[in-house]
Amino acid sequence: MESLKEEERDQVIVWPPMVVIMTTKHDKGDNDKWIGIRNQELLDYFDSYHAAKARHSYGPHGHCGMSLLIFESSARGYLEADRLHKNFVEQGLDRNTWDRHRKD
Repeated sequence: MESLKEEERDQVIVWPPMVVIMTTKHDKGDNDKWIGIRNQELLDYFDSYHAAKARHSYGPHGHCGMSLLIFESSARGYLEADRLHKNFVEQGLDRNTWDRHRKD
């Protein structure tokens, strides 16, 4: 019997389920700080996945370009987050692909 790859063997389950969305900043404001997509815009963009909340990362220069879609703390929320993750994998937009491109 073949052994599982390390990444398949040990998975951390974050609760409540959430998915990190990168590159969500889009413009600089009048105060020279980055502005990103707003909570409702992000929820609307991914509305078919039924996320409960959206949150963004901010630093001294404004929006950092990283956002979270947070799903309800239930089996349904977990399945919706997993479905979004699988969609990103199929499109080549998942974390592993993102990390490979950042290292190049």
